[in-house]
Amino acid sequence: MALTFTKIKDGGDVWGKKPVSVFDVTLDSSYPATPGYVINARDVGHKALYGAAIIGGNQASGAGNIIIDTDGAGTLATSVALRVFVTSTGVEVANGVSLATYVVRLAFIGL
Repeated sequence: MALTFTKIKDGGDVWGKKPVSVFDVTLDSSYPATPGYVINARDVGHKALYGAAIIGGNQASGAGNIIIDTDGAGTLATSVALRVFVTSTGVEVANGVSLATYVVRLAFIGL
């Protein structure tokens, strides 16, 4: 299974000169530990990404600490990684764990 991307109606915007798109991302039934879920710029309608921001999610997604991993250099990238950590331990979710009930709302900033 793969991630499911649902574009939010009227979720597009421009911040400064940077286009922004907003999606609900439904996770899947087999978490790929390290590097996590890779989200390519083209998956969300961009040529490249500066990054993404978590702006919401469903109740199930609150059970984990979710981060967006970028290269940290502040430059454009072709992808970002969505990583999930167990709230109580801070350890990354194990490879293969189902997170199919998690829906995370993300704002992607790119070109």
